[in-house]
Amino acid sequence: MEEVDPSPFYAQLADSQPYLLVYPSRDDEGGPHWSDTGDLIDPDDAEVTDESIQAVPLGKGRYRLAARCDGPFSALRLNWGDEFEAEETEPGTLELQRVVMPQHYAHLRCASDADLVPERATAYAMPYFTAGCLNFSNDHPIAQLVHDLHGGWESLTGGILTFTIPQANLPVFWREMQARSLTLGSLGVEEQPFLQKKRPKPSPRRFLAQLSARPMAVRQGGTPR
Repeated sequence: MEEVDPSPFYAQLADSQPYLLVYPSRDDEGGPHWSDTGDLIDPDDAEVTDESIQAVPLGKGRYRLAARCDGPFSALRLNWGDEFEAEETEPGTLELQRVVMPQHYAHLRCASDADLVPERATAYAMPYFTAGCLNFSNDHPIAQLVHDLHGGWESLTGGILTFTIPQANLPVFWREMQARSLTLGSLGVEEQPFLQKKRPKPSPRRFLAQLSARPMAVRQGGTPR
């Protein structure tokens, strides 16, 4: 019997293809930076960089990001599920033009601390993720809540979790987290614009320094294909 993904979020990433994404980046801040309308901010003043990604082509120059292949070493400020417009300058190479706004998903990163870690660990071998065995699974109540709200989760570098949730479902997520006495161990790795209080985002260099002692692995909660 064919297994079913625990959330429709993963199915929309299933037909992804490999690309080299070219985009403007600003040293330690990464890139791209964009306005509320999705237009790139001062792209001519930024350094041009490229990065391997997996993306789903949606037609008419629009794409949905499925994976940042560099994992924690990625400088790309887009996350899986985010959509963008790009020009395919040559086969397999995309030049980023703008970010599709408003973004459908919010992304929350946190540390997998003792409050999050269940006793049982599992591993998934994804076609575009490095397989890893980490102390978090689809059976965890937070993972179940994220899936019930049509979101997804991934884990990397031995315990940093990213929860991706539709913006429209965020109020329900926080309400249910409080009602079920569930907490997230915040690491402040990424910008969290949907929180009431913003925290300063550390540079990728500082981020990498935080990760230097951790084993590198990436895993997400969908069913292997």
